[in-house]
Amino acid sequence: MRIVTLSAALALAACAPVPVTTTDASSDSVVPDAVVDAGPSLPSNVFALAGLDPTLPTADLEPLGAMAQNADVVAFGETVHTSGGFYRAKSRAIRYLVRERGFRLVSFESPWRNAERVERYVQQCEGTAEDAARALHTIWWDRSVPELLRWMCQWNTEHPADRVHFSGFDIRQPWTDVPALRTYFTANAPDVSVRLVDGLARCFGAGFSDEEMFFRDATVRAIYEGRARVSVDDNAACTQGLAAVRDYLQRERVRLVSAAGEGEWELARLAAVSIEGFQLAAFEAVSRRSLTRGQSGRDAAMADAFTTLRRLRFAGMRAAVWTHNLHVTHHTEALVQTPYPNAITFGTLLQRALGARYVGVAVVGYNVGYNWFEGPATLEMPSEQSVETLLHGLGLAVAWVDLRAPGARPLLDAQALYDLGPEYLAPAAHYDGLLYVDAPEGATYFTPQSPFAR
Repeated sequence: MRIVTLSAALALAACAPVPVTTTDASSDSVVPDAVVDAGPSLPSNVFALAGLDPTLPTADLEPLGAMAQNADVVAFGETVHTSGGFYRAKSRAIRYLVRERGFRLVSFESPWRNAERVERYVQQCEGTAEDAARALHTIWWDRSVPELLRWMCQWNTEHPADRVHFSGFDIRQPWTDVPALRTYFTANAPDVSVRLVDGLARCFGAGFSDEEMFFRDATVRAIYEGRARVSVDDNAACTQGLAAVRDYLQRERVRLVSAAGEGEWELARLAAVSIEGFQLAAFEAVSRRSLTRGQSGRDAAMADAFTTLRRLRFAGMRAAVWTHNLHVTHHTEALVQTPYPNAITFGTLLQRALGARYVGVAVVGYNVGYNWFEGPATLEMPSEQSVETLLHGLGLAVAWVDLRAPGARPLLDAQALYDLGPEYLAPAAHYDGLLYVDAPEGATYFTPQSPFAR
């Protein structure tokens, strides 16, 4: 079985490249838009898909639509970031959910404050989709993402009374959250503003102007590369400062809501939650190798951000989520073998809240291309006992696997454990479906300013 290494797990916690065996990517890795005809021998819960082109007819996606029919949230993950083939697969599926199944919110694993710029583009169609996409994490700067944003803009132009919206839910944004809290407290609690906000000065990332400057900092890079740590004293000061902010917000809630409204109070609370989630991930997972506590802290904050923003701004809208397989996974308390024992993920929290109205989809592949710092590369090939190898053996370029309704002759034994991505698990216990791309190509960036562009 393949077990993810500690270094790979830390890379994921930091949204950094997962160390894998690499080779040069080639045109042979590009997924064709016509699926191989596998004949009548497919397992009962495996459905061949026509390809990745979002302009293809959508009849082949009806099995996905049947699962999503009663869902409030459908979350799509991916084995590794910066795989353009995975992005295209998710983009096609999301467009289908908008067109055919009434989903009206698309939410990315990207800082939620910056994502407001993307929402403005989607609603107003001003500027370019590429400029809007630059507000997202740089890992999403593949050409397929502005194409999706342009499509959303066009949808709103054609359906002004039935609009689709965009949001983010990642919490790695102290460089915007701390100034936002300063603005809020200055306007509504000027007598304590300086004291409260200055108490956050030693939180990780709080002193930077933006994400780019944060990751350019030599000390920050040393921390993420394992050569330095977030200090115990800085973490204690941040924790104390956050406790003071939370205490004040709760104690003075009635007055603050009366002064600026419930929504602004919730955003101030969410800013504090975001800073805390990022601090936990940096101090515990990145600096102290405590993956369970660090990952749980980040995912809990992301779930809070997603749920709060959806309630405040997109009430009643069914949402399609774009993230990583780790965050999609539900029932993580029952995982058999994982570097995150007992970690509670974003998907687990949403499933607990929504039950069957949450659908978690792992996006996986056999010969997976990606394009991170080291340039075009491929992931280590799956083991012979993996789900990906079983799917590859069916001869399909793109496929959907329904894990909720395995039928009479399913692909997988519902009780058995398999390699799937870097995990060893019973797939149906932790995902509702699989979106499979046999040979997804690495990302192709729309701007040479991307730190990953080659």
